[in-house]
Formats: sequence, structure tokens, C-alpha cells
Amino acid sequence: MQDLKEILKQNFPVWYNKVCIGNEADRVQKRLAGIAALAKAANDLEIEALVRIAFNAKQPPDNVTITQIRQHFKSADELFEMQNNDSEMQLLSGASLWAIMANAKDDAATAALSVTIAEFGGARKIKLPMDLVETANYALVALAEANRKRPELVSTVAAPKVDFTTAGTKAKESPNGDGYAAAFTLAANLVNESLATITNKTRETFAATKRFISIQDEELQMLWWLMGERSHYFDKPFTKISANTQPLVFAKELADSTELLPGPASISGLLYKAGIKESKKLSIPDVVNACDSDWLQSLVDNTKFSPVTQPIHCAIDRKLETGDTNSWIAGWAGVTNIKADFLLSPLMIANLFYRERLLTIFN
Repeated sequence: MQDLKEILKQNFPVWYNKVCIGNEADRVQKRLAGIAALAKAANDLEIEALVRIAFNAKQPPDNVTITQIRQHFKSADELFEMQNNDSEMQLLSGASLWAIMANAKDDAATAALSVTIAEFGGARKIKLPMDLVETANYALVALAEANRKRPELVSTVAAPKVDFTTAGTKAKESPNGDGYAAAFTLAANLVNESLATITNKTRETFAATKRFISIQDEELQMLWWLMGERSHYFDKPFTKISANTQPLVFAKELADSTELLPGPASISGLLYKAGIKESKKLSIPDVVNACDSDWLQSLVDNTKFSPVTQPIHCAIDRKLETGDTNSWIAGWAGVTNIKADFLLSPLMIANLFYRERLLTIFN
């Protein structure tokens, strides 16, 4: 995996220079410190906010979250402006998302999924000096491959050795009841420390094994689904599911089998082998209106979906609210900033909905 942290460190001064004049080294280093602090502490709500800021979304984050984000930079530089620096905040948000993806943890997958969904196959443009979307796509593959690496179960760390020299010395210094008691206490502490070390290493091994088994179960369930060529929900062969419905149905069923973010790197291949093609282009209203209302209802509850990182779920929600196939479209296009007639391949729509489902399920 490329060292995304090093790329950020090397290129940030150039990126920052595009939005701020006079980017002296001290200020740049303070901004990098703020980015590092934010990347370490960011939660799902802040990642969503960073995406909205980076993409200059029509629906900005709430003021409380924006203030929390700005505070990381204020803590690193007391001269940082808490308002009236939108261009700088857009760049810092993009750089912070980059840093989060570089951490290679669960938050990295959430950030990468969110960025690629927000871009939505080119429907939305992001004006930043770095290629954040390409980096997010790269991060998704790298994270998926890292998750599927077989863990090394044989520890390379030597087993702890228990040395009772200190306890023996204590007993010799005070060869009486109190001295022997103190010596036994020292010996017990040494044994407990060694046992704790062994226990922690064992737990780490079991956790790694459990994680890997979960990944294998995930892949096995997906392969059984693919080989069976049958929809779980509709109990029908893939070929009996209408072409316009397939992208959402198949993506949802694969998401249900996913055990760990961001899912397998081969998800596009699985969707393609299930019958979803790249040739004919469809709009989001095309696929949402084609789906069974009861099935759509099973995807939503009282959750408030993000128009930025869950636009297809928003479309489903609005269609169910209106109960028809037309009146919801204009409002949805307006709130998501995605043209109603914007066309994507069925395979791209399936990929995007799969990623949306992961955000919905895991976050």
C-alpha cells in the first residue's frame, strides 16, 4: 500500500499554497498538526461533515460539528480563524479525509466509502488540488486486501521469562515472616505480569483468527449466493429479476453478507457475474421506480439518510413518501444535487448502492 501519510506530508504545502497566500512553513506545520489530530479523533458524524465541506455540498454540516472540526486547527494554531475562511476549510477537509484514509482503520473505510459515494460516478464535482476520489478508490482496494491477508498466528516475540532474583534478594535481606511475605508478593507480581503478557498475546491471536474466519465466511456466503443464482428476498433466479431492479437488489443482498468494511475488492466482479452489465445506462429514478415497494420499505425505517453520502436511500425514502413514480424526483434531484436524468451503468449504480448499504448497516 502506498504511504498515503507521506504523500500528504510531501504535497500538502503545494496544495495549501493554492488557497492561502504566504503559507510560511510554521503555519503549514500547524495545519498538518491539526489535520493529524482531527484524523485521529474523527467519528462518523465528523467524517460526514468533512465530506460535505470538501464537496461544497448544498447541505452544509451543522454549526456544532463545524465548530468541533475547526477547533482541532485552533488548538494547533491560536491564530486560526474560526470563520470566513471557507476555501481554506474545504482544502483542510479534503486533506483530513486523506489523512483518515491513510490510518488504515475502520474509519478509513468509512471515509473512503463516503468520498466515492459523494462523487457519485461523476455526478458531483470536487474542486480540490489533490485527487481525493482516486485516493479513496485506491484506499478501498488496499483496505479490502489488507483485511483478507492471512494472519500470522506464530508469534515472533519470545515467551516472557520470569526472573525471581529480586524476590530472592528480598528474602535474604529479611529472613523472617515479613521478609518472606514481601518476597512472595514480588514473585507473584512477576508471575502475574508474565501471565498477563501471554493472555494478551493469546487474545490478539484469537481476535485475528476470528476476524479472518469472518472474512472467509463472508466470501463463502457471497460465492454460494453467486453459484445459486437466486435472490434471497424474492426467492427467484437472477434471470427472473428485472434488469432495472437488479442493481439495487443484488447490491443489497451482497451487503447483507458483508462482515467487515469495506467489503471485498472483487465486489464489482461478483455483481457482474450475477448478471449486471455495463452497457445500458440508467438513472436513479429508473432503478428506484422499477423496484417493488414492499422491498423498498424493507430498506428504510426511521433513519434520516444523508443526501450527500446516501443519495439512493434518499431517493427510496422520497418515493415511498409520495407513493408514486414521478412527484418525488424533482425534490430528490434538488436536495442531492444530482440531475434526475444523470445516467450511470447498472454496474456503477450497484457498486454505489452496495457502498451506501455498508454505511447504513455498519454506521
